[in-house]
Amino acid sequence: MKHLLYSSDEMYSSTQLIRKSKVIFDKITSNKIDKAIILRDGKPSFILLDFDKYEKIMAEYTKLKTKNKTKDNTTTI
Repeated sequence: MKHLLYSSDEMYSSTQLIRKSKVIFDKITSNKIDKAIILRDGKPSFILLDFDKYEKIMAEYTKLKTKNKTKDNTTTI
C-alpha cells in the first residue's frame, strides 16, 4: 500500500527529471526513495518505480485477483 502513497521527497518536476535523471534513478535503485512522482504543471502525472518492485506489486495483484475470482465462483454456486 505504501506504493500508492507518496511524500514530498519523492516528487520531481519534469524539468528536474531531465536535468537530474541519474540522481533520481540512483535514489530509486539504492532504496533512498521507493518511487519518484513526476509532476507536470505542478500535478502528479507519472511514476518511476524499480522494476523488481513493479513485478512484486503485479504478482500480489494477480494473486488477489485470482483469490477474489475464486471466492466469487464459490458464492454463486
